Amino acid sequence: MPGYYVNIPENEPSEDFIEEHKDLNFFELVETLKKSNIGLGITAIESSSDYLFMSISNKSTLIWDKKRSIQISDIYDPDLKLYSDLLLSGGVSDEHLGFYSADFLCANKELILKGNDRSLAKLVGNLLEDDNPVVYQYYFKKNAIDILIEKYGI
Repeated sequence: MPGYYVNIPENEPSEDFIEEHKDLNFFELVETLKKSNIGLGITAIESSSDYLFMSISNKSTLIWDKKRSIQISDIYDPDLKLYSDLLLSGGVSDEHLGFYSADFLCANKELILKGNDRSLAKLVGNLLEDDNPVVYQYYFKKNAIDILIEKYGI
């Protein structure tokens, strides 16, 4: 059966570390792991007919097209001047969904209105801080790995 090996170079927690922190809740444990420079491993997985996506420690994303792969650190949204992880922690679906909180969008309203995304500008013009999050769907080109390899000079 074909397999794929993912090298995650960050430190793993030792048995002693796990025993010492066994009473922490999930969020406290994640913060303790980050402060101790210990990786979280694979934190989200999504797939499509063309690609497999894996978020590594919520820091980078591995994209695999069944032949080749590339690992990128994060995605830049020029209209928001924001870097974000490609996948949501825990994965959401194979529909490639993401979201921005209403309070985040409202805090960046001026920047968005000056940006190139007219649809987002129109949406944020009517948004209130306590509104529901804004969900969006994104799509990947069939040659996404080629584009990323060229972009990063790999």
